[in-house]
Amino acid sequence: MFNVAKALENFCNAYEGEVTFYPDYSGRCMYGRTCPGIAVNDGTQPFELALALAEYVSETEDIGPYELSDILGGSRTESLGLGYIIYFPRAA
Repeated sequence: MFNVAKALENFCNAYEGEVTFYPDYSGRCMYGRTCPGIAVNDGTQPFELALALAEYVSETEDIGPYELSDILGGSRTESLGLGYIIYFPRAA
């Protein structure tokens, strides 16, 4: 069984950039519910991060990009001042 949080955490540990895994992020309009997220503190653009995540998961978990998109159920982003966080409310 594919574990979204574990896959995102492993991706962050392997990624060659300033990214941090947040297992219990609560974003705007989530009213205390939590979900996994990835904080980015360098110049990495969201699309670049998405491509790297899709490549990593397809290599390590044998899950294609479209299947990963279905599993994650979309994403949201929020500014963190010098960076941003991309989080996945439907993957909670």
